[in-house]
Amino acid sequence: MALPATDAFTDTNGVTLPTHNANWVMNNGAFQIQSNTLQTNSAGAEIAGHWTGDTFADNQYAKLTLASASAAGVIGPAVRCAAGATATYYGVYSGTVGGAGLTQFFKNVAGTWTQFGSNIFGAAVNDIYMIDANGTTLTAYKNGSSIATTTDSAITSGSAGVTGFDSNTTRGDDWEAGNLAAAVVYQPYQMAVQMRMD
Repeated sequence: MALPATDAFTDTNGVTLPTHNANWVMNNGAFQIQSNTLQTNSAGAEIAGHWTGDTFADNQYAKLTLASASAAGVIGPAVRCAAGATATYYGVYSGTVGGAGLTQFFKNVAGTWTQFGSNIFGAAVNDIYMIDANGTTLTAYKNGSSIATTTDSAITSGSAGVTGFDSNTTRGDDWEAGNLAAAVVYQPYQMAVQMRMD
Protein backbone atom coordinates (compact mmCIF):
# COMPACT_ATOMS: atom_id res chain seq x y z
CA MET A 1 0.00 0.00 0.00
CA ALA A 2 1.06 3.62 -0.38
CA LEU A 3 0.92 6.57 1.96
CA PRO A 4 -1.09 8.51 2.85
CA ALA A 5 -3.19 5.77 4.44
CA THR A 6 -6.92 6.47 4.66
CA ASP A 7 -10.07 4.94 6.11
CA ALA A 8 -13.65 6.21 5.81
CA PHE A 9 -14.92 3.46 8.20
CA THR A 10 -17.71 2.35 5.88
CA ASP A 11 -19.04 -0.96 7.21
CA THR A 12 -21.82 -2.73 9.11
CA ASN A 13 -22.87 -1.34 12.49
CA GLY A 14 -21.15 -3.06 15.42
CA VAL A 15 -18.17 -4.40 13.48
CA THR A 16 -14.96 -3.98 15.48
CA LEU A 17 -12.15 -1.91 13.97
CA PRO A 18 -9.75 -4.87 13.32
CA THR A 19 -12.62 -6.88 11.78
CA HIS A 20 -13.50 -3.91 9.58
CA ASN A 21 -9.93 -3.85 8.26
CA ALA A 22 -7.18 -6.28 9.28
CA ASN A 23 -4.58 -3.50 8.89
CA TRP A 24 -5.85 -2.08 12.20
CA VAL A 25 -4.32 -3.48 15.41
CA MET A 26 -5.57 -2.39 18.81
CA ASN A 27 -3.13 -1.00 21.39
CA ASN A 28 -5.79 -0.89 24.11
CA GLY A 29 -9.58 -0.75 24.43
CA ALA A 30 -11.97 -1.11 21.50
CA PHE A 31 -13.53 0.79 18.62
CA GLN A 32 -16.51 -0.25 16.50
CA ILE A 33 -18.16 0.94 13.32
CA GLN A 34 -21.42 2.85 13.72
CA SER A 35 -23.28 4.72 10.94
CA ASN A 36 -20.17 4.43 8.71
CA THR A 37 -18.01 6.21 11.29
CA LEU A 38 -15.64 5.05 14.03
CA GLN A 39 -17.14 4.94 17.54
CA THR A 40 -15.43 4.62 20.92
CA ASN A 41 -16.39 1.36 22.65
CA SER A 42 -14.59 0.94 26.00
CA ALA A 43 -16.48 2.30 29.00
CA GLY A 44 -14.31 4.52 31.20
CA ALA A 45 -11.09 3.49 29.47
CA GLU A 46 -8.41 4.80 27.13
CA ILE A 47 -8.55 3.46 23.57
CA ALA A 48 -6.06 3.36 20.71
CA GLY A 49 -5.37 1.41 17.55
CA HIS A 50 -2.69 1.70 14.89
CA TRP A 51 -2.44 1.08 11.14
CA THR A 52 -0.11 -1.72 10.02
CA GLY A 53 -0.81 -1.60 6.28
CA ASP A 54 2.09 0.80 5.68
CA THR A 55 5.46 1.59 7.24
CA PHE A 56 5.66 5.07 8.73
CA ALA A 57 8.74 7.25 9.11
CA ASP A 58 9.49 8.52 12.61
CA ASN A 59 8.24 11.97 11.52
CA GLN A 60 4.56 11.42 10.79
CA TYR A 61 1.04 12.84 11.03
CA ALA A 62 -2.52 11.62 11.47
CA LYS A 63 -5.87 13.40 11.25
CA LEU A 64 -9.52 12.61 11.95
CA THR A 65 -12.83 14.46 11.63
CA LEU A 66 -15.08 14.71 14.69
CA ALA A 67 -18.26 13.24 13.20
CA SER A 68 -20.52 13.24 16.27
CA ALA A 69 -20.13 13.66 20.01
CA SER A 70 -21.75 12.71 23.30
CA ALA A 71 -21.52 14.33 26.71
CA ALA A 72 -18.68 12.10 27.87
CA GLY A 73 -16.40 10.59 25.22
CA VAL A 74 -13.60 11.90 23.04
CA ILE A 75 -11.92 10.67 19.84
CA GLY A 76 -9.02 11.76 17.63
CA PRO A 77 -5.83 10.88 15.76
CA ALA A 78 -2.66 9.33 17.20
CA VAL A 79 0.97 9.03 16.10
CA ARG A 80 3.98 6.86 17.00
CA CYS A 81 1.77 4.09 18.32
CA ALA A 82 3.73 1.09 19.59
CA ALA A 83 3.51 -2.23 17.79
CA GLY A 84 1.13 -4.79 19.29
CA ALA A 85 -1.07 -4.38 22.34
CA THR A 86 1.03 -1.76 24.14
CA ALA A 87 -0.64 1.47 25.32
CA THR A 88 2.11 3.78 24.03
CA TYR A 89 1.38 6.68 21.64
CA TYR A 90 0.91 10.44 21.27
CA GLY A 91 -2.61 11.71 20.69
CA VAL A 92 -5.09 14.55 20.53
CA TYR A 93 -8.77 13.84 21.12
CA SER A 94 -11.93 15.92 21.25
CA GLY A 95 -15.63 15.79 22.05
CA THR A 96 -18.48 17.86 23.45
CA VAL A 97 -17.83 16.86 27.06
CA GLY A 98 -20.40 18.61 29.24
CA GLY A 99 -21.35 20.66 26.20
CA ALA A 100 -18.07 22.58 26.44
CA GLY A 101 -16.27 21.11 23.44
CA LEU A 102 -13.14 19.70 25.05
CA THR A 103 -9.78 18.86 23.40
CA GLN A 104 -6.84 17.20 25.16
CA PHE A 105 -3.26 16.81 23.85
CA PHE A 106 -1.31 14.00 25.53
CA LYS A 107 1.04 11.03 25.58
CA ASN A 108 0.34 7.53 26.84
CA VAL A 109 3.49 5.57 27.71
CA ALA A 110 2.94 1.93 28.71
CA GLY A 111 -0.48 2.91 30.05
CA THR A 112 0.62 6.05 31.92
CA TRP A 113 -1.41 8.98 30.51
CA THR A 114 0.11 12.48 30.70
CA GLN A 115 -1.55 15.64 29.37
CA PHE A 116 0.45 18.36 27.63
CA GLY A 117 -0.73 21.76 28.85
CA SER A 118 -4.32 22.56 29.79
CA ASN A 119 -7.68 21.55 28.34
CA ILE A 120 -8.54 23.35 25.09
CA PHE A 121 -12.17 24.33 24.59
CA GLY A 122 -14.29 25.00 21.53
CA ALA A 123 -14.44 21.58 19.82
CA ALA A 124 -17.41 21.08 17.49
CA VAL A 125 -18.76 18.39 15.19
CA ASN A 126 -17.05 18.46 11.75
CA ASP A 127 -13.83 19.93 13.15
CA ILE A 128 -10.76 18.21 11.70
CA TYR A 129 -8.08 17.37 14.25
CA MET A 130 -4.49 16.53 13.37
CA ILE A 131 -1.34 15.66 15.29
CA ASP A 132 2.19 15.49 13.93
CA ALA A 133 5.49 14.36 15.38
CA ASN A 134 8.64 15.95 13.96
CA GLY A 135 11.69 14.87 15.94
CA THR A 136 10.88 15.82 19.53
CA THR A 137 8.37 18.51 18.48
CA LEU A 138 4.70 17.56 18.71
CA THR A 139 1.93 19.78 17.35
CA ALA A 140 -1.86 19.52 17.53
CA TYR A 141 -4.08 21.24 14.94
CA LYS A 142 -7.76 22.06 14.51
CA ASN A 143 -8.99 22.79 10.99
CA GLY A 144 -5.42 23.37 9.80
CA SER A 145 -4.37 25.80 12.54
CA SER A 146 -2.00 24.91 15.39
CA ILE A 147 -3.75 24.80 18.77
CA ALA A 148 -0.90 23.40 20.89
CA THR A 149 2.75 22.42 20.62
CA THR A 150 5.25 20.80 22.95
CA THR A 151 8.55 18.92 22.97
CA ASP A 152 8.87 15.38 24.27
CA SER A 153 11.32 12.53 23.66
CA ALA A 154 9.47 9.63 25.30
CA ILE A 155 8.31 7.99 22.05
CA THR A 156 10.62 8.09 19.04
CA SER A 157 8.93 5.82 16.47
CA GLY A 158 5.82 3.79 15.70
CA SER A 159 2.72 3.85 13.51
CA ALA A 160 -0.06 6.38 13.01
CA GLY A 161 -3.51 5.55 14.35
CA VAL A 162 -6.59 6.63 16.28
CA THR A 163 -7.30 7.19 19.96
CA GLY A 164 -10.27 7.88 22.24
CA PHE A 165 -11.85 7.46 25.64
CA ASP A 166 -15.09 5.87 26.96
CA SER A 167 -17.99 4.04 25.29
CA ASN A 168 -20.66 6.27 23.81
CA THR A 169 -21.79 8.02 20.64
CA THR A 170 -18.59 10.03 20.11
CA ARG A 171 -17.47 9.15 16.58
CA GLY A 172 -14.74 10.05 14.07
CA ASP A 173 -14.53 9.82 10.30
CA ASP A 174 -12.21 10.26 7.30
CA TRP A 175 -8.94 9.20 8.95
CA GLU A 176 -5.72 9.97 7.08
CA ALA A 177 -2.07 9.48 8.00
CA GLY A 178 1.33 9.73 6.36
CA ASN A 179 4.91 10.87 6.65
CA LEU A 180 5.96 14.49 7.05
CA ALA A 181 7.81 15.96 4.08
CA ALA A 182 11.59 15.99 4.50
CA ALA A 183 13.05 19.38 5.31
CA VAL A 184 15.11 21.12 2.62
CA VAL A 185 18.64 21.71 3.92
CA TYR A 186 20.53 24.70 2.52
CA GLN A 187 24.14 23.77 1.71
CA PRO A 188 26.07 26.92 0.68
CA TYR A 189 29.36 25.12 -0.03
CA GLN A 190 27.81 22.78 -2.59
CA MET A 191 25.97 25.70 -4.22
CA ALA A 192 29.19 27.71 -4.47
CA VAL A 193 30.99 24.78 -6.12
CA GLN A 194 28.14 24.39 -8.60
CA MET A 195 28.23 28.11 -9.44
CA ARG A 196 31.97 27.98 -10.14
CA MET A 197 31.50 24.95 -12.39
CA ASP A 198 28.92 26.85 -14.38
